[in-house]
Parts: sequence; C-alpha cells; structure tokens
Amino acid sequence: MHIKGATSLSSSRFDEQYPDFRKKQPLETPIVVYCADSNCGKARQVAKKLRKNGYRNVRVFSGGLVEWSQAGFPMEG
Repeated sequence: MHIKGATSLSSSRFDEQYPDFRKKQPLETPIVVYCADSNCGKARQVAKKLRKNGYRNVRVFSGGLVEWSQAGFPMEG
C-alpha cells in the first residue's frame, strides 16, 4: 500500500530509480517524501539525495504512511 498517486523512490534503490524519476519530474516540482511511520529515517535520506540532485521544493511528511492512513486519506496498491 502507498499514498494514492505516489511514485516509489526508495533510499536503497535510489541510483537505479532516479533516472526514470528525473525524466518524469522537473526540478521545480514540489515533492513530499514519506516513510512507513515516524520512526523511519529513509524519507530524510531520499530528500537529501533529491536536494543534491537539484530539487529545491522537497519536504518530508514525518507522520508517514501510518498517519496518512489513520487520517483516512486515499491509499492504493
């Protein structure tokens, strides 16, 4: 399960996934990264890598998938 409309860009597979992501998302695109829950630090790692690659409008949703789901927001997968 993931947030509806989300694109997977994991910290462990970032180098593999990034080229396709970059083709689809211009550098000025607002991006929100998230993990499964607030205890996961992988979203911060991905945000840091995105910033190093030129993305400037990157935010981390610290509540993660758990908070999103508990709030009743759309999910898919």
